[in-house]
Amino acid sequence: MAATTYNAYNNWNNKLRPNVYNPPPTAKYVKSIGLDDYVLNNVGSLIGDKGKVFNAITRNSKGMLYIWYNNETNEVEMHGNSMRGVLYATKKIKQRVEAITKN
Repeated sequence: MAATTYNAYNNWNNKLRPNVYNPPPTAKYVKSIGLDDYVLNNVGSLIGDKGKVFNAITRNSKGMLYIWYNNETNEVEMHGNSMRGVLYATKKIKQRVEAITKN
């Protein structure tokens, strides 16, 4: 790993800028999921109070670094260093969307 990449990663911390789009500069994998109109009207349930749901999915998905709802594109972005972690997070987000749409 190059010194600049290492330093960029060490200097990045999503807790430094809560509620501000701040993706990790060194994420190897990025995936987005578009949301339908029903979920858009209930996006708070998807994210959770103060981001609790997204934070839990991030912590429980090995290699995940960051999950963000982009309200300009109506997509959930997932950034990680493990493809397996990103795919697992994608699965969990889709399960959450299904749960919301069933209610």
